Amino acid sequence: MFRLCVDPYLRNVEGLNSVHDGIIFAGHVFPEKRLWGVGGTLKNVRVSGSYRTGLGVVGHRYGSVYDSTFETTGMNTSLLDGRQLAESTFAGVDLEQGVTVTDTDDRGQEGWLFDRCTFKDNLGTNISIHWGTYNTIVRNCFITNGDIFEPADSEGLVVNNTYENNIFTNGWILSNGGGIHLKNNSFIFDRLSFPLGAVPIAGQAIT
Repeated sequence: MFRLCVDPYLRNVEGLNSVHDGIIFAGHVFPEKRLWGVGGTLKNVRVSGSYRTGLGVVGHRYGSVYDSTFETTGMNTSLLDGRQLAESTFAGVDLEQGVTVTDTDDRGQEGWLFDRCTFKDNLGTNISIHWGTYNTIVRNCFITNGDIFEPADSEGLVVNNTYENNIFTNGWILSNGGGIHLKNNSFIFDRLSFPLGAVPIAGQAIT
């Protein structure tokens, strides 16, 4: 975990089969004040098979991720009935700043960039951008077998995120937040059926 770090730098790092989150960037909330982690770069990082989340970001602003892969979160352990044994969020990347009840002061986690990255085959969403996260850019990336998910935010702070020049293969965007920017994305579907619960909902998916 990188807590309250300023400009951490990770390069050529591989995280396999973590029992929780593969990599965590976090701030800290004290009774009277929030302190943020700020900045940093991940380059050529691969996180695979995490139990909960590949990359978890809670209370850290302005990070950049290049040429990295986040895959197969929650897919390593299956039960006899076919269910996967994993913990929510089951995401390749989870950006969440916090809810209103716990973060009434200084809400808003912003400024993350993902460039030339791959997100694929995660049990839940490939990228979850929510709970006060905004001004995120995802560009020149490959999103395969899963979605980008933006749930609604009570104060409308999941907003102004940009998705540009990405290739979605059996993937989509489910945006219930405050508005997004789409530029030159490609959506390719090579199958007609999806697991239960993984089908884009009419009127919500953007294709």
